[in-house]
Amino acid sequence: MKKVRFIVFVLAAAVAATGLLSAVAYAGSAKRSKAPIYVVTKKKQKNPKIVGISTIDRDESGVSYSIRTKGVKIGHAYTVWVVFKQKTDSKDDKMVAFHSTGGVVEHEVANFSGRVGVGRAWDARGDKSTVRFPGEFFDPMKAMVIFRIVDHGKAQTKYLHEQLTTRPGGNYKWKGNKSPGAKPCLTVLGSKPHKAK
Repeated sequence: MKKVRFIVFVLAAAVAATGLLSAVAYAGSAKRSKAPIYVVTKKKQKNPKIVGISTIDRDESGVSYSIRTKGVKIGHAYTVWVVFKQKTDSKDDKMVAFHSTGGVVEHEVANFSGRVGVGRAWDARGDKSTVRFPGEFFDPMKAMVIFRIVDHGKAQTKYLHEQLTTRPGGNYKWKGNKSPGAKPCLTVLGSKPHKAK
């Protein structure tokens, strides 16, 4: 019985060590950066109002991010759009941008998080409104990363799926919403660029 317990202990220690080494290896290969979240206005401002912070971790397989911000309205639905600006072999910039996550805000401070893996930006449902600039995300370690947060107005049960997954969802004047009070959904928050070092 003692031998069995000893073997189990050794196996547990080995598994724990493997996990620790994996975490160390990940930490060594990932690159973290932070960039302010600011209020977007129609006029470009040199010193926009800073209301939050965005954090990204890059590794060879993609980018993980978290956003913590004020400047949101309780009860409103929001979507987060990620923009990647990356270099190609022809020295031209290849930009891809698509929907990453969404949620209904319940507090004065909102938290969003997600991960974008390398590969082609596309939507499984074939809904083009979830991909602003389609293409291949291929350069997570060097691409410039920017976030855009869109306000879709007060959360509406009838349109909530569209509000949380598409750019023109909810209050936007589209064929699925013929309300006379409908108005365009607006990009209300953005991040300063995360530039690769």
